[in-house]
Amino acid sequence: MSFVVKNNITWVGKLDWELREFHGAEYSTHKGSSYNSYLVREEKVALIDTVWSPYAQEFVDNLEKEIDLERIDYIIANHAEIDHSGALPALLARIPDTPIYCTENGVKSLKGHFHKDWNFRIVKTGDTLDLGNGKQLVFVEAPMLHWPDSMLTYLSGDAVLFSNDAFGQHYASEKMYNDLVDQDELRAECLKYYANILTPFSPLVTAKIKEVLSFNLPLDMICPAHGVIWRDNPAQIVEQYLAWADDYQENQITLVYDTMWNGTRHMAEAITRGIRAADPAVEVKMFNLALSDKNDVLTQVFKSKGVLIGSPTVNNGMLPQVAALLEEMRGLRFRGKYASPFGSHGWSGGAVDRIGERLEEAGFNVASGIKALWKPTEDALADCVAFGQRIAQEWRGSPEPANVIESTAAAAQPAPARPAPKPAAAAVRNTLPESASAMRCRVCGWIYDPAQGTPAQGIAAGTPWSDIPDTFLCPECFLGKSVFEPLRRMPSGAGATTAAASQSAPVVIVGGGSATYQLVRAFRALDPHTPVVVVTADDGADYSKPQLVHGFSRRLGAADFVERTAAQLAHEFGITVRTHTRVDAIDRKRKTVRIGDETLPYRDLVLALGANPWIPPLEGNATDRMITLNNLADYENYLRHVSAGERVLVIGAGLVGTEIALDLAEGGQQVWLTDSSPHSLAKLLPEFVSRHLEATLAQKGCRLHLGHRVTALDSSGGAIAAQLSDGTTVEVDTVIAAAGLRPRTALAGAAGLRINRGIQVDAYLQSSAEHIYALGDCAEIEGLVLPFMQPLALSAQALAKTLAGEPTPVCLPAMPTVVKTPALPIQVGGRTVADGLNWTVEGDESGLTGKAHNGDGELVGYVVTGVHLGNGAALLQQLPALL
Repeated sequence: MSFVVKNNITWVGKLDWELREFHGAEYSTHKGSSYNSYLVREEKVALIDTVWSPYAQEFVDNLEKEIDLERIDYIIANHAEIDHSGALPALLARIPDTPIYCTENGVKSLKGHFHKDWNFRIVKTGDTLDLGNGKQLVFVEAPMLHWPDSMLTYLSGDAVLFSNDAFGQHYASEKMYNDLVDQDELRAECLKYYANILTPFSPLVTAKIKEVLSFNLPLDMICPAHGVIWRDNPAQIVEQYLAWADDYQENQITLVYDTMWNGTRHMAEAITRGIRAADPAVEVKMFNLALSDKNDVLTQVFKSKGVLIGSPTVNNGMLPQVAALLEEMRGLRFRGKYASPFGSHGWSGGAVDRIGERLEEAGFNVASGIKALWKPTEDALADCVAFGQRIAQEWRGSPEPANVIESTAAAAQPAPARPAPKPAAAAVRNTLPESASAMRCRVCGWIYDPAQGTPAQGIAAGTPWSDIPDTFLCPECFLGKSVFEPLRRMPSGAGATTAAASQSAPVVIVGGGSATYQLVRAFRALDPHTPVVVVTADDGADYSKPQLVHGFSRRLGAADFVERTAAQLAHEFGITVRTHTRVDAIDRKRKTVRIGDETLPYRDLVLALGANPWIPPLEGNATDRMITLNNLADYENYLRHVSAGERVLVIGAGLVGTEIALDLAEGGQQVWLTDSSPHSLAKLLPEFVSRHLEATLAQKGCRLHLGHRVTALDSSGGAIAAQLSDGTTVEVDTVIAAAGLRPRTALAGAAGLRINRGIQVDAYLQSSAEHIYALGDCAEIEGLVLPFMQPLALSAQALAKTLAGEPTPVCLPAMPTVVKTPALPIQVGGRTVADGLNWTVEGDESGLTGKAHNGDGELVGYVVTGVHLGNGAALLQQLPALL
């Protein structure tokens, strides 16, 4: 396998799908890895790194198919470790005098590994190597990132950084580009890589990145030695490294333990209950070390502000796996984190003391721990709960709890997100009648409301706490009355949100999802004080909506997409999130929004309302059985329907419909795809690319009915009979409408704002009314509705500056649209579907590059597919800006 990365750069490495352990058994690689080697062919030819030694001969054989080995002028050894240099002996046996460019320590390391005196050329930071055609390799020493011999190599002209181990991941993917792979998987593997390998060198990471940035070199692409290539906004991983290197921590506490007879496990569970009771906003994770991957555990330690390590006592010490983990933690040298030991014991209790000592050696700020004798009694577990509460209070990053408010009507509804501290308690607390003597469980936060009672335990509504029998158990954590305390009430007239408590009106954002939370992140970076209230009709979770279309084949549930819950977002950004709540009206003159009988003032109002799926008008008695896929709630319904049968009809062969069809086919479903247009993605792709995509769809088993619309849906037994305009009838189990989106404009229209296709806004995203803005899928700017992530992100950045007092217009460069169809990845940019375009196309069945020129010969659009995707970045730079 080889592919063009960019211009004259070719990837000639090795994908290792089967790798499960790395550095011996030091590092787990659940998703395999890659050994990236790059061939740069200008007037001179340079090979950058090789592969791991087990694949040496395969590498040389494949390289010889790519180029005559005698044409290789230089070998660049960014790092001498065997997974990078392992093929050098086999390669240099064929081209023995080829010079190897590396650092002075690189020479020592390569000689130490291979005991060969090859033709070494030592380079230092700032040294260059001329390749001709106006391009040079620029070398930058990077000692201890992560070995003393490491260096980075930069290719001028193409603006590509060959970054060695920095910015890499152990992640095998045939797609090989950051914008083509699952973003959640990619971030997880990058985080794991940094946490387990680069953490001890964080100060050097920061210094080296700042040094490279000081060179003011343009950067179009980062090509690491492992994992995918960063071509889409490569600066994102650089910025992420700077954040990780800066004593990184999230609002998370992690408990890690090993146990013999479950005493230490029961302690861990009780401590966890105490932490959650004292700080519902904190993320708490617990790992039984005997059943957990140590590298995944260490990744969670890296993310945490504090850790608790537990072990029973054996031979006056700790269990071996706990000792081994602490040794790794000592080597990783985490900084700025709290820690505390715990454990049960019988005859002696040495483990807790030893763990505390080792945590201090590892650089943690260690708090006193807790011990329990033998199997912990109920009193001992209560002490553990209290210990957890104390730990949560001492380690709390902010004195104020997260402010998440649910409507009382929705508070009892289960959220589709992963289990998390329940924000409903805050909502119930603020809506209890003043006369009620409510009680709150200190352990889990559950609230006893006398007005409702607990019928499941035979306690009728209206029963005061004093009449509750002593046999009563909390229905959430099953502890008794002794763990309950009176519920603290807010003073009469006090509001339930930080905005109401503030003297200044808040920025109010109506709607959830990516548009809202990208704006919140950007705004909080500029203004940490102005109150912000988010009002959303759903549960307020932050997730990547574009990834929903790939969930079925990967067997993902709705919770798997959630990146942060509303509670976590509220705590992280210091905002109020009102979930399951709808805004009924906007009063432009008074600058308020109406929520039922409540009036909420705003300083500025942002409408991030999103868009609704368009449902085609059809005949028949089964039109109500059509489903859509536009949010997390839709996804749960989608999974239920699709999993209940095997035959699926997708209406609409646009971007979303095509991705859904391919994902379902990959997941084993029988798929029919229809569209009234004669070609797939007819509004995006030129016809010659559509035909290629349709061949791929057919190869995957999709049945295409293009150029024919669905006219009727009728029930047929338990199935649905779909009638097409050409007279064909298709019998299926599920029908999915993916025929496009329509911006949500009703709320804005009722307020008198100017509406066309979307809510019309100016260059500053302001609507026709002062202090009211629109963002994301619902906004129309200069006649354009842009329901894509990149314009959304840029728009959010600009609007954040405007809201923070620095009016900033939205400037949108030419941007690519990526068709995330793994079987045939496609990227397009500019004008690709219009009259008068002249196309030049190069390529074969493995991929193509198409360039669209206007009548004046100017490049106005492009399309690249398959192995030609690397050509897209250079073409994109030649296109005019969108706005």
